[in-house]
Amino acid sequence: MKKQFAVASGHKHTTETAIKILENGGNAYDAIVGALWTATVVEPSLSSLGGGGFCLVKPKDGSAELFDFFVQTPGKRTKDIQPDFYPVEVDFGGAIQEFHIGRASVATPGTVAGLFTIWKKYGRLPMKEIVRPAVDLARNGFEVEGFQAFTFELLKPIFEATTESRRIFSRDKENLVGAGDILKNPDLAKTMEFLAESGEEEFYRGEIAKKIVEAVTAGGYLQKSDLQDYQINIGKPLQVRYGDGIFLTNPLPSAGGTLIALTLKLLDEIDWNDIVYKSADYIAILTEAMRQTQIARREKLDDNLYAKNFTESFLAEEYLQELRAEIRGLNRFGSTTHISVRDDEGNMASLTASNGEGSGIIVPGTGIILNNMLGEEDLNPDGFHRWPTNKRLSSMMAPSIFENEKVALVLGSAGSNRIRSAILQTIIRVVNYKLDLETAVNDSRLHFENGKLDLEEGFSKEEVKKIKTSNLVDTVNLWKEKSLFFGGANCLFYNKEKQNLTAVGDIRRDGKGVVRNF
Repeated sequence: MKKQFAVASGHKHTTETAIKILENGGNAYDAIVGALWTATVVEPSLSSLGGGGFCLVKPKDGSAELFDFFVQTPGKRTKDIQPDFYPVEVDFGGAIQEFHIGRASVATPGTVAGLFTIWKKYGRLPMKEIVRPAVDLARNGFEVEGFQAFTFELLKPIFEATTESRRIFSRDKENLVGAGDILKNPDLAKTMEFLAESGEEEFYRGEIAKKIVEAVTAGGYLQKSDLQDYQINIGKPLQVRYGDGIFLTNPLPSAGGTLIALTLKLLDEIDWNDIVYKSADYIAILTEAMRQTQIARREKLDDNLYAKNFTESFLAEEYLQELRAEIRGLNRFGSTTHISVRDDEGNMASLTASNGEGSGIIVPGTGIILNNMLGEEDLNPDGFHRWPTNKRLSSMMAPSIFENEKVALVLGSAGSNRIRSAILQTIIRVVNYKLDLETAVNDSRLHFENGKLDLEEGFSKEEVKKIKTSNLVDTVNLWKEKSLFFGGANCLFYNKEKQNLTAVGDIRRDGKGVVRNF
């Protein structure tokens, strides 16, 4: 029997770390933990020890589990502080999005708890060995490449927000590091070595915890008790049938996975054999499904994120039929990163992590960038400074697995609200159109939200013209190139009949997929 393992992630060093760990006898879970350590070094605009995430694990012989190590809202919303909280605009080239940063944007981080909890339950190698590639990169440096240089420029107001941040990420007094520069973070290297030796307790109750609280005291909400009380949640993933397979993803209170599940169920009765790929019909059906999902989120989901057993009624057939009626009624025409791993034993892991865009606050002496999740509009639908206390923030992150008798697809994406559309389109292309994984991940995407349809370059002028004249949407925004705006899906595909693995990283974010045969 042929043996293979594969990794896909948002950066070549992240992928190389996981591959190295697998080659040295680690399993998928050692590899994905090591990859996340490295991602916090080489993808600092997308992940951090000061952020959070989710990991879906599916052992070869065992039930799937979802590790929720996303950020938690502080236990108190202190009214007598003057919040250190202010907006910055990020220009994606075809759309401008506003984010808020500062000390009052920082929620309780969960990444470190996630790393250690996954490793303790499923890991095989010593943590010191798993963290070593990340430590070496942080201490000795790595060359900044095109996409990372672009994100530094994109998020320049955030990386220049504080003296500590400028010290680490600036080339000189006027410029951040750019393509070809060597980026080092020796403080982060020391922190990772210290944690690997001492454990996560030091982050939540020890000296590092003390430094985190001191860093956000002036104008922030986070307190010592928030770190001390943080708990990782381990539970069953949301499971729904799509076609002839099972879709596993992130459950409530994170909204992303549940919304993808709803959209898939809405599309499950579509006869895709009648829909020409990338035609006006294809665009219209996906757009209307996204519209109905957005309506369902606004009218039902946002107010019930923490309600018990709500998912059952939300995905109930009676409610789905109401929404499907709108799709059938169409006038048919003629800061986040993701890691996917499968080891040679058949264990699978899908992990999505985020630091938002970063708060601009670096914990002095640690190299850790703190998140700005309390400043993310997508995660705060009731408005800023109105979040429920001591609750997991809802998230669009949705590490997922689709599996039937013939194939297994390990996938996820970065990209805020575009996570849902990136994952949805990847599944439909693989499952319904039988496209190869490279095309499924990297071909043109669309995203619909609030009456606006964004289309990447690659859709034909004729089909786009049909959409523009259909009154289906208020606005059609045509992009001249593929953009990180549309997410970053790093995926694996396993053909069980041929015993063949494929790994693809999203070109929009310089993703890297590697398969090893032995």
